[in-house]
Amino acid sequence: MKYLLILIFLSIGELLFAQETVGNKTIEITSSFKPSLIPPSKLNFSASPVVNSGKKAALMYQLPVEKLSFNFSPAPLKPLAYNDTSTHTEDRGYLKVGYGNFATPYLRGAFNYGNGVTSNGYLEADFMRSKGKLTAQEFAQFGLKTNNVFQLNENHNLEVRAGLQGNNYFRYGFRPDSMVVNKDSLKLNYTNLHAGATIGNQQANQYGLYYKAGFDANLFSDNKNGNETSFRYDMPLEKQLTEDIAITVGISGLVSRVNIPDTAYNNNVTLVKAGARFRLKETIYVNAALVPSWNNGTFALLPDVSVETYLTDKDFVLQGGVKGSYIYNTWQNLANINPWIEQPGALTHSRNTEFFAALKAVVDARFSFRIKGNYQRRLDVPLLINSEGDGKTFNLIWEPAVNIVGVSAEFVLQSGSKFSWSNQATLQAFNGLKNADKAFGMLPFEYTSSARFQIADKLTLKGDAYAFLPTWYQSPDKKTKTGMAAFDLNLGAEFDVLPKVKLWLQFNNVFNSQYERWNQYQVLGFQALGGAILRF
Repeated sequence: MKYLLILIFLSIGELLFAQETVGNKTIEITSSFKPSLIPPSKLNFSASPVVNSGKKAALMYQLPVEKLSFNFSPAPLKPLAYNDTSTHTEDRGYLKVGYGNFATPYLRGAFNYGNGVTSNGYLEADFMRSKGKLTAQEFAQFGLKTNNVFQLNENHNLEVRAGLQGNNYFRYGFRPDSMVVNKDSLKLNYTNLHAGATIGNQQANQYGLYYKAGFDANLFSDNKNGNETSFRYDMPLEKQLTEDIAITVGISGLVSRVNIPDTAYNNNVTLVKAGARFRLKETIYVNAALVPSWNNGTFALLPDVSVETYLTDKDFVLQGGVKGSYIYNTWQNLANINPWIEQPGALTHSRNTEFFAALKAVVDARFSFRIKGNYQRRLDVPLLINSEGDGKTFNLIWEPAVNIVGVSAEFVLQSGSKFSWSNQATLQAFNGLKNADKAFGMLPFEYTSSARFQIADKLTLKGDAYAFLPTWYQSPDKKTKTGMAAFDLNLGAEFDVLPKVKLWLQFNNVFNSQYERWNQYQVLGFQALGGAILRF
């Protein structure tokens, strides 16, 4: 109850800061609200030049990332609730340094290159390390990535990307915590090498075709002689027949191979899509497709049918349909969810069929929302439970099928470029399990919130919140138990002191909540960090 009251007071407080300036009315809410085991990530207050597809582990806080201005770069398919007017378009790069308690050094830098018309790119590097109060509660992360976009001609763009990401952990969640352990035996290091490319046309060619081809390759490994190679591809093709009818086809999927001591196996999925998009009436749009699929050789025909209709006021849109898809259960993805898992001896992908109805709207220049209700039937669901003994690792158990009934909501408040506040909440119930007593690790309720408020030309305040209700876990003695609820609030500020220099300050976990997203792994408590940002 106290967490609910805190959420209400915070919401009221943030609303009071809303400005009256009229902003852009074309806010689009695109989140699909697919429930997952993904842990809370500390939200970036300033976006990186290109959206990072990886998710950070729950142990660490993720600090704000400075945003560089690019004249030519692909736009992510997600709503942009805040336009950072403080960005200097002439800047080519930045260096952000800082330090905080828990012996936390922080370093991030980026450099933008290219002519901004036919070519553009950036190179970014980061490093961060923390040491908590618990035995072996240590974490370090480092990364190097680049993204390059080339305009091959007036109608074709080529994007090339690559990166290196490292995460170093210790399995500090052993019980009892008084036991004497060899620290080196707790060490857990993950490294990922990534490369990818995307090419496509901006306008239909002489045959009326739109096409796009993309791939991403990863080499993921740990310090226990295990690795996973994966290759993900997506090649959609669209033919506009008339103003109201378009034919769509495409192939996508994932090819991966896991090598761990004493075993090796493949984990592949292929999807072939064929369908059409058409307009029935002036305000009714239909998307209908069939998707033959093969998950490690097992065939399934997936549906993909949706209807979208504009209500009397075209700012309100009613949606409904059924969609089949796969959730890719690679070792890398599962380690991003819970880094303390054991090396997986076998993997497969989760087939999901969702029936949904939703209402979305741009009410006015400042307020937009989306509400969705759904029923999901999910097959081959991985659940994570503490291993026997000291419980410091997590084992995978596979649930043949899980039924999920859920309601989700998202809303955005924005007042020009001075104020923005975005919120997402998901409530869901699980049933139909056979192998497990409960949906271990899956959250019944989750809430995220992020706000920015520019109160002066040189001062910007920022904040984000994360909350969830208790989930279930299986203890090392195989008893089903309920975890704890959590509310985590972060606050930050940036202040211009010189034309090319900013000072920044951030408080993480303001209420010093000692919660566990994963059983036996307590997060860091209150953390204060500060430093400077140098632009050049």
